[in-house]
Amino acid sequence: MPVFGRSLFAPAPEGRLLVAEGVGEQPEHRSARDGEWKLLYQPGLRPDGLQGAPWSLYHVAEDPGEKHDLAGTIEPAARAAYQRLRGAIGDAVPAYEAPKPGAAPLDSDTVRRLKELGYLE
Repeated sequence: MPVFGRSLFAPAPEGRLLVAEGVGEQPEHRSARDGEWKLLYQPGLRPDGLQGAPWSLYHVAEDPGEKHDLAGTIEPAARAAYQRLRGAIGDAVPAYEAPKPGAAPLDSDTVRRLKELGYLE
């Protein structure tokens, strides 16, 4: 059976950006990547459990292990990449808004079934 699509591990084609949003325990996390750069937005605790700056930028073409955060650098190429990728995140993924408790309306059939199961009175 053929498989279609592109590997997420392969570098992005020239001019193409890959943008992702967080899931699970980190729904507000975001990232954007092109063929050379990767920008991460990780508010709060980072995956390593430490509090850090919410934005981090890596030149993955030269630093594939993402050891050197360049988000605060004044180097022109890094600043340009930061601005381009940050704009892409904002354009592609809206800000996360947690749903309000009880905001989802229930139709009469769902209410009846929940009552039968003892979840509603």
